[in-house]
Amino acid sequence: DRSTLNSKVCSTTSNEITITVSPGPGGQLQMNGTAVVSDTICAGDDPTFTVAGGTGQSYEWRIDGVVRATTATPTFNASSVTYTLVGVEVIDVLVYDLPLNGGNIDADACVSTTNSITLTVINNVPVTLVSDALNETLCNGDNVVFTVNPPIVGATNYKFLQNGVITIQDSPSNTTSISTLNDTDIVSVEVTLGSGCIATASLTMVRNDITAGTISGTQTICNGNVPDMITSLTTPTVAATASVTYQWHSSTDNFATFNVININSSTYQPGALNQTTQFRRVDRSTLNSKVCSTTSNEI
Repeated sequence: DRSTLNSKVCSTTSNEITITVSPGPGGQLQMNGTAVVSDTICAGDDPTFTVAGGTGQSYEWRIDGVVRATTATPTFNASSVTYTLVGVEVIDVLVYDLPLNGGNIDADACVSTTNSITLTVINNVPVTLVSDALNETLCNGDNVVFTVNPPIVGATNYKFLQNGVITIQDSPSNTTSISTLNDTDIVSVEVTLGSGCIATASLTMVRNDITAGTISGTQTICNGNVPDMITSLTTPTVAATASVTYQWHSSTDNFATFNVININSSTYQPGALNQTTQFRRVDRSTLNSKVCSTTSNEI
């Protein structure tokens, strides 16, 4: 404080006060519980980021310098804000020494910036899974061959799964087969790449199920006579979108051998017979251009 009197300046000092500058709360940014400077992850991975140290703080999570989330907790996953990590990403955190105020950063809070973590994300590798089933449609009991085509360069393993649970094959081979598929089964493959990442593909299979119908017409006739018509008691049971056609077989040796009769009808009128003959109907279901068949009872 200075006083001027008759051009004479006299001065003295007041009491002293101290202004303390806070360096901010600090904190170490970790990924999946480990302190790293940089790391490589697979496409689709969703690592957990954590700020270690401190309580009663608030956080702004940045990806490539852009704040993606403001939280009261020291953990963050990119998926929590529907962000997909791609290419090269730099993650760091602005840490504030006061809790959130009404969901926002408190204006009086001091801030510090954590270390950053640089992530390199390995791109997805497209995988094409094919089968030898016509339009992915099969008959009950068919052995279906599945192949990753073309094979993935540098792949070390192919794991084929039925409905994501049952292992069909787990080996370096890019092809497998299975004969126990059900309708709507999903066959998938997990390809282990040279990077250690997993690439996947899948197919949903359709089974063209058919349950045979029944026929009637067992009878005894004289040699050379024409028997009564063979009639249909029940028609086959097929999928709602399948179409049904018929064929007939005749035999004189209980179907050790047989003749094919290409008549598309649920009933059949034989001609005159001069020896004991057996007949059966072939019920055929066509679904997605795949034809599956079964035979009725024999008369």
